Amino acid sequence: MSMLERLKGILHQTPLEKKIYYTLYELEKVHRSLEKETMKMQSRAESLFQKCVKAREIKDQKTATMYANECAKVREMSVAILQSQLAIEQAMLKLESVRYFRDLITQMEPLRPLIQKITQKLSGVFPSASIVLDKIGASLNEIMIEAGDTFEYSGPVSSPMEDADKILKDATVLAEQKMKATFPNLDRLRSPEETI
Repeated sequence: MSMLERLKGILHQTPLEKKIYYTLYELEKVHRSLEKETMKMQSRAESLFQKCVKAREIKDQKTATMYANECAKVREMSVAILQSQLAIEQAMLKLESVRYFRDLITQMEPLRPLIQKITQKLSGVFPSASIVLDKIGASLNEIMIEAGDTFEYSGPVSSPMEDADKILKDATVLAEQKMKATFPNLDRLRSPEETI
């Protein structure tokens, strides 16, 4: 499809379709900012890890412990950001399927509690993303109100909170796997008798 055809398609969208596109656009922006933040955190964790290793090499246990503790804090923040990033990816996939299949009620209902949970999780760690997600949550509420007026659905609907919890649980598992693969392993520095 040419750019002109796409532009014509966008101009002739219903208000509901425009809101879905706008929400996808905003989610993509938050996702990119979380991606950048994750890369910064990885770099910071690696730097702290290397400093910890050097301190251990010169047997400066106090400094090594300080760097290891700081690295652990960075990792903890990274996990929250990565979980949110993965959950947002899943939310974007659901919105994309809404766009294509018009299955608004079943696909979008879990997004509102999911976005609320991500907003709460990021509020202390990454406030600017939290503010944008709060606006996205309001936009999703508007979309759902319009969808209720536009579409009638008579099939089974699972609990939105259950779906949101499942998405967050899946995101947590993926985040832990990615963390193990990309962040330095602090356990390598610990001797059996010490805890950091």
